[in-house]
Amino acid sequence: MATGLARSVHNLVTTPFKILVLDCDNTLWQGTAGEDGSDGITLTPANIRLQQWAVDLRAKGILLCLASKNDPDTVAEVFATRTDMPLRPEHIAAQAVSWEDNPVEIAEVRAACPEVLALTLPLFGGRG
Repeated sequence: MATGLARSVHNLVTTPFKILVLDCDNTLWQGTAGEDGSDGITLTPANIRLQQWAVDLRAKGILLCLASKNDPDTVAEVFATRTDMPLRPEHIAAQAVSWEDNPVEIAEVRAACPEVLALTLPLFGGRG
């Protein structure tokens, strides 16, 4: 009963997020797509759980976006060739994939847009 009450209070005092922005390398998959190629990156159970969680959130109305310091063509190749990923291109509402993204920008998004969930990973402790 205490857990239920705590969840109810938490839901009343927090703003639900509307957008989830995800990074690619070492977040959606392990490895660096630009160096390892789409065949060289790996999907750990934690990566698959994260991707499935994102897909589940999308089904609840959360917009999914990518923000990654990466080459756009390389990321597109990963999504095109790695059909074993739960997260698919059609799930992504918008993306900013270039060499311009950095952690400072993530902090700026958190400060300016509290309704956006901006996570810095590893969230799952780096274990599969």
